[in-house]
Amino acid sequence: MSTVTEILDHALQLEPADRGLIAHRLIASLDAESAENNQHEIDEAWETEILRRSEDLRSGRVQGIDGRESVARIRAALDARKKS
Repeated sequence: MSTVTEILDHALQLEPADRGLIAHRLIASLDAESAENNQHEIDEAWETEILRRSEDLRSGRVQGIDGRESVARIRAALDARKKS
């Protein structure tokens, strides 16, 4: 742990802009690790959702609609929102 303490002591002696840069880079590295760790969970959740939706279509629980029809419905819903 003495190495960490030494690095911190040296960093605290730097100019504010340099300390800010170090802080930013350290936080960004943590965010990247967190995103990487969460990506597996996100991928699993999407896979589960895709399988559920595929099964719903195969079983007839839901009916697919044409892509043009889908876009038309979305546009109509957005237009209705703008008017209200």
